[in-house]
Amino acid sequence: TRHFEDAVRELLAIRRAVVLGEPGAGKTTTLWRLARSLYDVAQQDSTAPIPLLVKLGKWIDEAQPLTAFIAAELGDLGAQLDALWNEKRAALLLDGLNEIPAAQHKRKFEQVADLIRQHPDVMTVITCRKQDYTVDLRFDQVEITPLDPLRIREFAVRSLDQPDGDALFWKLAGDSARRQEAAFREQFAEQHADWNQLFWLADGLPDGLQWGWFSDNSTYWERWRRERDNPSGLMLLARNPYMLRMLAEVYIDRDGDLPPNR
Repeated sequence: TRHFEDAVRELLAIRRAVVLGEPGAGKTTTLWRLARSLYDVAQQDSTAPIPLLVKLGKWIDEAQPLTAFIAAELGDLGAQLDALWNEKRAALLLDGLNEIPAAQHKRKFEQVADLIRQHPDVMTVITCRKQDYTVDLRFDQVEITPLDPLRIREFAVRSLDQPDGDALFWKLAGDSARRQEAAFREQFAEQHADWNQLFWLADGLPDGLQWGWFSDNSTYWERWRRERDNPSGLMLLARNPYMLRMLAEVYIDRDGDLPPNR
């Protein structure tokens, strides 16, 4: 297992992978960005692979073979599909393996696996909802991790500009989180340049670092950890990029407010 941030660059290097994530995690967006990168190269290089992006959710005819479906979805380019396979000029991008009708999963998953085996040199990237990935395609698995609070804040600020973005972030995090961040910053900013990472992301404080005590012998940090990881909070909802986008639109629509109930 390794971690990376530039999904497109990594997928171009891996070449054959299944991208897994929750609904709204950004699987389709990642695939479109990958397609755009391949397209830009192909425009300049007549030998480079052409991205063939197909949405598997449209493959609803139980009797239609996968190759016929792909050719039909590619329009005029579909007539050149065999040539693209033979010349190794195809980059196959299959979006939504889990969106194939449930009753057809077994037979159609087998067709996907067969096509992959028939073209071992063709770059192939497939997206699938994590829980529905029930076939072993023998690919590297690239999992999209949920947004952390720092990424949520970055998205809010970039989407709404600084004052409104900060306001949205604190609507999601809550006034208590704002007060505790200020207290943590005041106490530890001079000692730790990465105090922000510690406060929002760390499982525990570094050895020797102590943040206050309550009368019941619990620490400020322990209380904050329970609050930060509250499973019913809006911040947990906002870790999904699609839901965060919806929250931002609701915030704008309600003139800077969010409903109190998830």
